[in-house]
Amino acid sequence: MIRTSVIALALVTQAVTAGEPKKCEGKLIQPLNYHGDETSAEDGQRWLALLHQPNGTYKIRSVAIRVERVNDPIVDENGQKSGKEISPRASSGEAIFFFKGISGIRPGPAETLPPPAQLKPNTPILFKLSSGKSYTLTLSCTPPNDSANLQQVPAALVLKHGEISQTLGTFNASYKDGKFSCVGKEGELGVIWAGDLNADGSLDLLINMTDHYNVSLPTLFLSPGGSGEPIVRKVAQLISTGC
Repeated sequence: MIRTSVIALALVTQAVTAGEPKKCEGKLIQPLNYHGDETSAEDGQRWLALLHQPNGTYKIRSVAIRVERVNDPIVDENGQKSGKEISPRASSGEAIFFFKGISGIRPGPAETLPPPAQLKPNTPILFKLSSGKSYTLTLSCTPPNDSANLQQVPAALVLKHGEISQTLGTFNASYKDGKFSCVGKEGELGVIWAGDLNADGSLDLLINMTDHYNVSLPTLFLSPGGSGEPIVRKVAQLISTGC
């Protein structure tokens, strides 16, 4: 889906906390189609890519990206091509995402965990790395007391490691007739990828931090190394919309 940053900035209401930088140090893109103004990526540029290789393993490699002009069905007429389709020029596997300008990540193997379960209120998702470190990610909220037609309650996306907890974002959880319905306005909040990107034995996450059905907000959280807080830091994200 081609997705526009200007609209998205107004639509995204979640707030990332826990001492994360106001501006991300790196850039992030996925192998998708975008509105022309959503990414400055250019054809032939070299980015690091996380690749799912034919043998089933995952590896970080430096690749040249292909940025092909395509018809944007939202704003283009027939024959116009203002959209951008992102893909690797050549690779030995499926590109999961591309990134650049992030310190501490080098080409090489990248431990990748199986796709996690869907986020549901107060249902922790467990991540356990080969290093032995384990984490839980929970959409934490207090369900409404009654079963009115439609209600929203505050919710927090909380990452926990040992005795340390970190709130990655705050949202509204929507309940319909007393049952959980969605986050915000049918947002697709969820984990895109989990594993160890910087080979330090600690958890890294790519999460779609969106609370709106028309907004995509993939956000890369990277372990800072060492111990203590925070567990992860936000290093890259890309805001885009469907229409």
